[in-house]
Amino acid sequence: MAGGGSTVDGLTAEHGAPAAGETAATAPWIRRRWPDLVPPVGYLLLSLWVFRRLWADPGGRRLEWSFQDQTQHEWFLAWGAHALTSVVHPFVTGAVNAPDGVNLLANTSLLGIAVPLAPVTLLFGPAVSYVTAMTLGLAATGAGWYALLRRAVPSRLGAAVGGG
Repeated sequence: MAGGGSTVDGLTAEHGAPAAGETAATAPWIRRRWPDLVPPVGYLLLSLWVFRRLWADPGGRRLEWSFQDQTQHEWFLAWGAHALTSVVHPFVTGAVNAPDGVNLLANTSLLGIAVPLAPVTLLFGPAVSYVTAMTLGLAATGAGWYALLRRAVPSRLGAAVGGG
């Protein structure tokens, strides 16, 4: 190859530059952006570590500092899955505070999380769905901060530390 080293997976051996016929704009996305995928994966691994005891026994353990909220959130996750599968009103229920019922929008309901996690709730139960939401939420928070800081800080390392 004229003017360059041998290629490995389409990249030249010199500085990971695009191979002949490729420009930085036409190089596959994964080759240009794979370093930006490392911090979110790291945040996910850290989040799994933080919630490792809940993952060990989701139905048998409670968060010591938030056990009442955890119980309520698990109920909201179960209600969201039930509302989807039974085609009932998702915002009002008579299952709580019978016979008057409860307006779930007046509470901190989790319908926005319960709908996408409904398959997890139906397959594995609300406890697993809750731990999944907590784990992904913590990891997504770090990833979101990383993405924001990546635009403001020239260093990937700086953005990764700021996101974590």
